[in-house]
Amino acid sequence: MSDAYPLKGFTGSRSRGVGPIALHSQSTKISSQSTSISFAKILVVACLFYLLADLGLITPYDGVAFAIGVSWCASRWAPYMLVLSLSVHDAPGMAHPSIYLAVAGIGLALIRDFLSSRVPPLQHAGLQKITGLVVVAFMALVYATGLSFWHQSFGHYEQASSRHYALVSILAALMIFTAWLTSLRVILDSSMRRGLGMICCIALLHILTISVLQVWQGPLFGASQPGALIISEDAQLIEAGERMVSRLTGPFLTPNNLASATAALLLIVLTTLNLRFIPVWYLLTYVSLGSCASLLGGSRSMLGYYAVTTGLLCWNRSKLLSLVLFSPVVVWLTLIGLETS
Repeated sequence: MSDAYPLKGFTGSRSRGVGPIALHSQSTKISSQSTSISFAKILVVACLFYLLADLGLITPYDGVAFAIGVSWCASRWAPYMLVLSLSVHDAPGMAHPSIYLAVAGIGLALIRDFLSSRVPPLQHAGLQKITGLVVVAFMALVYATGLSFWHQSFGHYEQASSRHYALVSILAALMIFTAWLTSLRVILDSSMRRGLGMICCIALLHILTISVLQVWQGPLFGASQPGALIISEDAQLIEAGERMVSRLTGPFLTPNNLASATAALLLIVLTTLNLRFIPVWYLLTYVSLGSCASLLGGSRSMLGYYAVTTGLLCWNRSKLLSLVLFSPVVVWLTLIGLETS
């Protein structure tokens, strides 16, 4: 039986002397005693992944092969490898479609451990919040799939011929379920929170480094051969426009992914802090890195997103400060984003 879930064996028994409070206290005790992965090991594995992904010395898929291999051989590493894989959509060792292969391979590893482990009932307080988000995500996916089917069947809007909507829907469903399984692992094993936060910080540093190097080395720096062809086909990613510089993509294939992936990693870091009030240093980091990624990618819509979410994060500390400082900025940037998106 897999040891991926530290609370295995707790299946909600109603036996004498084991009530909800006792079950919670026992599960918390077991969770705290689970063996955590040292920061030194996390740093070494992350550096090794990025080395394989950025160099691609053997094949264009060195990075994804390493991520999937580690996830299957040591299932406790699967959430970490998933975050690392999602932080690189294109590189000499993570050529397209490596990101899809990584999600599928790591997702299947998580599903294998989920099916082979006995886990607590889904009435766990932390799981209820995540499950609600998953239900909404699946509802949106069903709506989008139905809309694509309607357009494809009746010819209202042409669908992409290279990516059939049914295949995209299946992959999206796997991504949602994989995210739920990853959240399940982290919620039931509190020792993984700090490690996951560290992985996100390393990923953010890597994204920023590649993006800044592209300013001097050109927009194709760090891209794989297939990725370079995709980027070259978009003039705004190669030619300097009114901004006097091309829209940079970092270790991704689109400028919007550069800004949105940065936002996702920053928000994951926030959840791992598990604090009642958002610290000032985090707000400054969120604004700085988010604005930097949006400006490097020339993404006005994502700049508006960061303005809105920064206002919401400030609301956690001071509602009056949030309204006074960010209301004009939110309105202005949102209108710009809607105009240019």
